Amino acid sequence: MIYAKSCIVCGNDVIKWPGKIAPFIADYVFDGRLTDYHLCYCPRCQMIFSDVRFDDDEVKRLYSNYRAADYCRIRDAHEPGYKKINDKIGNDPHGTMVRKRFIEHILSEGKAANVKTVLDFGGDRGQIIPDSLASSDRNVYDISGVAPIDGVRSVDKPEEGAPYDLVMCCGVLEHVSFPGDLLGSLKRLMSVGGLLYVEVPAGIPTRRYFDVTVARPWLDRLWRPRMHEHISYFTKTSLRNTFLLHGFVPIVAEIAILDLGWCISPVLGCLARSAGKADTVKYGSLAMFLEGIEYGIRRNLLPNFGKPVRPRRAGPVDPD
Repeated sequence: MIYAKSCIVCGNDVIKWPGKIAPFIADYVFDGRLTDYHLCYCPRCQMIFSDVRFDDDEVKRLYSNYRAADYCRIRDAHEPGYKKINDKIGNDPHGTMVRKRFIEHILSEGKAANVKTVLDFGGDRGQIIPDSLASSDRNVYDISGVAPIDGVRSVDKPEEGAPYDLVMCCGVLEHVSFPGDLLGSLKRLMSVGGLLYVEVPAGIPTRRYFDVTVARPWLDRLWRPRMHEHISYFTKTSLRNTFLLHGFVPIVAEIAILDLGWCISPVLGCLARSAGKADTVKYGSLAMFLEGIEYGIRRNLLPNFGKPVRPRRAGPVDPD
């Protein structure tokens, strides 16, 4: 394992609180050798993350044959009922349609036009590439090796079809140990002024922010925050700062509560354009506080994005 001693985004000093590693991760990734970690908060760029980061061997152990039979069997033993969730992830037609509609919405808000080449990085079978890009050259890169859907080409290396006008990276950034390094790699795949669409979970980061601010005095007394597969907890504030510090200008950032039909999925979608690196962060703790209010309003008062076609779970699901 790798221990982060400073902020993984901006290198600033961080504030730490003790937490516990989920039993599944402690068993499946660390062979029971590690059970504790620290939840870290960077006052400069507002990033929240685990100080324990996965090394290359641990990444291979966790994500090779990801969500396959052995993975599901072991995780279900630790977290009964997980297999039913796993069978739905990426395979539910209504859920896929809603996810594509949300991405199309963000691209439209960002006035993304003339996209001729697309790469869905870590995109499974490429099933959430929006239908509006059907006439584009569509590519997907995923270490799982699954067969892509019709009309999408699977590439063995991301650079095979580069440069790309649009790179999608959905549900990936929260898993990687060094998000800035990944953003740098994706930027090198993009055309001049190309677009990057990143989608990460929402809601959990908002709760983590509560953990490390308002609830800080009580963490040790009542409970310890849990680390699972997600080791970086992005909010609009920290994601936009991450973009700025690694060569992108954020164009659109929006929280949505996606109704996938079988579950409620709070997500943050952000579109950015390749540009020069900034020297300082732009968004601070006030933006983070306002975002927490926005999340609460969207989660509890506004209609969800997408209509269910059958009864769904009452609450949010964390597939992590």
